Amino acid sequence: MDADENVLVLTDDEGNDVPFEILEDLTLDDTRYVLLAAMNEDEDEDDGILIFRVEADAEGNESFLPEEDAHMLQRVLDTYIVDDEGNSYAEEDFVPAE
Repeated sequence: MDADENVLVLTDDEGNDVPFEILEDLTLDDTRYVLLAAMNEDEDEDDGILIFRVEADAEGNESFLPEEDAHMLQRVLDTYIVDDEGNSYAEEDFVPAE
């Protein structure tokens, strides 16, 4: 897998492109979610895990929307307990997307 396939670049409210590592792409209750980690230049800074709901319009263009429902956020996070390398993520690592 190409390293670029694990990177998603989103544009913040100020128009800046921000790269994220895609930790997981999963479907729960027929809704697609992505779990992302900011790719900081400062490796000592940890922003936690962000969860976005993926929605597609009629033309198939995808939008990444912050999931705001606390119950659904917890369900998605509970689904993603251990990554492919065996690292587990505790609830305190989770940061709601704003």
